[in-house]
Amino acid sequence: MSRIVADKIIEKVTAFVTREGANGRELLVFHHPHAGIQVPAGTVEPNETPELAVRREVEEETGLISVTIAAYLGRAEQPSLDGKQALYRDAMLQSAPQRDATMMRATLQRGWMVVVGESSQGFVKVMYRDTDIESGLIISQMSGWIPESSLATRVERHFYHVPTVGSTLDSWQQIADRGFTFDLFWTPLATAQIHPAQQWWLDYARVNGLT
Repeated sequence: MSRIVADKIIEKVTAFVTREGANGRELLVFHHPHAGIQVPAGTVEPNETPELAVRREVEEETGLISVTIAAYLGRAEQPSLDGKQALYRDAMLQSAPQRDATMMRATLQRGWMVVVGESSQGFVKVMYRDTDIESGLIISQMSGWIPESSLATRVERHFYHVPTVGSTLDSWQQIADRGFTFDLFWTPLATAQIHPAQQWWLDYARVNGLT
């Protein structure tokens, strides 16, 4: 008899924050110190709606509070990149595929993307790696075993148009999660380009009404 695997979905959100500039609509982007030009995005927390999540991510990554959700632009299943899977729940790395193995004092967080390797006794070996996109240098790397049940089966991403309310600075810095400092600035929406891994988000949003 085949085993029925429950569908474990991780929901993520992306915010396209805009303002009306002197020469047309502008998109808020930021330079991540290790991952290029991006837009605010993140993982929906347990018992949190996507609408609340997108507001929270905007505040955490930009510092902006005076925003409004103008449009829900839809949702799409996020394709797997380089064989990575998302974590469905927090998972502490273990040194071996067993529940009484030595804990490695490193916890991978819900929503993080990991490379999945071999499996054994209900566990899978995973690797999480932070890489500086611009230099190609590895910043940090962790690997070990986690319960197979810790992996999500798929990732769904929700997209929102989030205009600002009132005036904003032309550029500023924001200290975001994990201590990263983001350099924020506005760019013309019509010609905006973001990190290649995220560019499909912007393409999707444009097709679904972001102009």
